[in-house]
Amino acid sequence: MTNLFELILICWIFRKRNWYLSFPYLPIPPRNYIEWRIETAYGSKSFKNIRLRDVVAYARWHRLMRLS
Repeated sequence: MTNLFELILICWIFRKRNWYLSFPYLPIPPRNYIEWRIETAYGSKSFKNIRLRDVVAYARWHRLMRLS
């Protein structure tokens, strides 16, 4: 549950400006930012490269950095 909260917090922190003005009306990071993060992690912008364990590890790391 903590990891889910952290992922929601990460989305809020990196949300797109004026997110409430365009569909899907959710405070999520811009697509080009997500693609850049995936490319720097995996060497490709493809979303199929994302591994759940990496997302969870990132959420744990983010929480540790935020709390320290």
